[in-house]
Amino acid sequence: MKTKPNSAVFATSSDEGEDFYGLTKREYFAAMAMQSFLSNPMPKDQKQLIGQASVAMADALIDALNRYQSS
Repeated sequence: MKTKPNSAVFATSSDEGEDFYGLTKREYFAAMAMQSFLSNPMPKDQKQLIGQASVAMADALIDALNRYQSS
């Protein structure tokens, strides 16, 4: 089963089926990558660069997971 970037990280079930609330997998992975970038010595005034790099890392992880899950 492929990792869908816009699926919820934490899903909850209800009587009507599954309801999804909160962050998507892509947002969650990007937030974790951002934590890593911000914990290392790096100019903190480069917010745009840190945000773009975090999203790129999230996309790369999702791509790698999908390639691994396909094999």
